[in-house]
Amino acid sequence: MDFTTANPGLRIRKILPGRDNLAIADLIERSFREFLDPDGRAFIETLRKTARINWLDRLFPDIGGAEAEGFVCVNADGKPIAILHLLPIHPPEGGGYLIVNVCVDEGYRGRGIAVELLRKAIAHARNYAASALYLQVRSGNPSVVHLYESQGFEIVTVRTDWLKEKMDAENLAAVERLRTSCVEPEREERDEFTRSAARAVPPAFRWNIGWDDRVCCFSRPLRFLKRLAGYREEFWTVVDLNGDANGRKIGWIAFQPTGNYADRVWILPAEDSVEADRLVLMGTALRRFRCGKPITVNMGAEDDCGCCRAFGFSDRRELIWMRLILTERD
Repeated sequence: MDFTTANPGLRIRKILPGRDNLAIADLIERSFREFLDPDGRAFIETLRKTARINWLDRLFPDIGGAEAEGFVCVNADGKPIAILHLLPIHPPEGGGYLIVNVCVDEGYRGRGIAVELLRKAIAHARNYAASALYLQVRSGNPSVVHLYESQGFEIVTVRTDWLKEKMDAENLAAVERLRTSCVEPEREERDEFTRSAARAVPPAFRWNIGWDDRVCCFSRPLRFLKRLAGYREEFWTVVDLNGDANGRKIGWIAFQPTGNYADRVWILPAEDSVEADRLVLMGTALRRFRCGKPITVNMGAEDDCGCCRAFGFSDRRELIWMRLILTERD
């Protein structure tokens, strides 16, 4: 089904994966060229590989697009000139959608097309009884933030992915000088860990920053079985050996392999840790998790990110999270 727009000659319809993927891939690449990271480029290549027009799409276009989540705005020639993808998510509010890949071709900007797509997405989400809509905006885009605020979205948090491509000689020398030890986490630490993790990685936002509760396992038998099965994830308690014969627990570190460009590392300071401990935790993680692949660390805007800068991490992306509540849960 097509929907008319306030712009003569332009129509909005649901995305048809086979028919639209190639044009969508080109549009995303043009619109976000300067921001594309390896994962973004891989996504575009996936779209191109799956682009096809088969007989089912031609005879039954609505069926061909039924599985797609999102909308595309097309011109009089049927060419996509703007898109908006919807990804099903499960945030604390209940079932909802994450809005991604909102872009308008350069020649059609300034006509309110993005707002029309956004309103269509909101109506679609309400129709499917979604509880909330989320989206992310790169920092430094106040006009884009204002656009979403005009449609009822509000800022809920700011998170940054810090990226470390590889270890250099200076980093290696620094981490080798650290007097720390990685020991198996004990069950008695679970409560303190849970509180520390809630501060470092708020549960309300874990669904979209790659956090996996199963990585931080306090059961020795289960950790043994996972290693036996070939799982590469790691979880350690870090003890600082400076000035204390028995050592002082300063927090936890975790390594989470991914299928993406970079693996994830989590830095979780203990409740009684001091500011310098975060730097020691980061150095210990870099020494422990040498996998020859880039790593990323996700932190909130309120966190002290000096430990990332000290070890040469780059600010991969600072994202402003915005949310629109559609229905309140009982």
